[in-house]
Amino acid sequence: MTTHETFRTRLLPEVLFHKHNKNLNIWSATCSTGQESYSIAMMVLDRSKKGIYSDFKIKRGINEDYLRRYFKNCFQGWEVNSNLKEVVTFSDFNLFGKYGWYSDFDFIFCRNVLIYFLCEIKILVLRKMASCLRTGGYLILGGA
Repeated sequence: MTTHETFRTRLLPEVLFHKHNKNLNIWSATCSTGQESYSIAMMVLDRSKKGIYSDFKIKRGINEDYLRRYFKNCFQGWEVNSNLKEVVTFSDFNLFGKYGWYSDFDFIFCRNVLIYFLCEIKILVLRKMASCLRTGGYLILGGA
């Protein structure tokens, strides 16, 4: 089972069941193009700031139903529709910096970046991220 399948079928339903308000706080800590953030948002709405992706990138993990419902074909590739863009916020963040305003997350995704850090740095970043989770939140890491 993939990370996203586990999130969609096991973790997300559990958190939604125990959630007292409707707002989910999800941080995709290392999304260079924004693709993972929108993929997560699509899963949440179903129970790169521009949001435009090439045919190659769109076919990496987006099923036909999501493609039809959340994207429109444009000259540059595939563009995320405005309804989906409204629920995703992007900001630049340094994983080595202060995490002061990052808190109370239900999920933090940190995939495909820790492999580039020394062990001591990995520990520091993971401790900081863990401190940003609400009680019962999940830190989701990549396989590497």
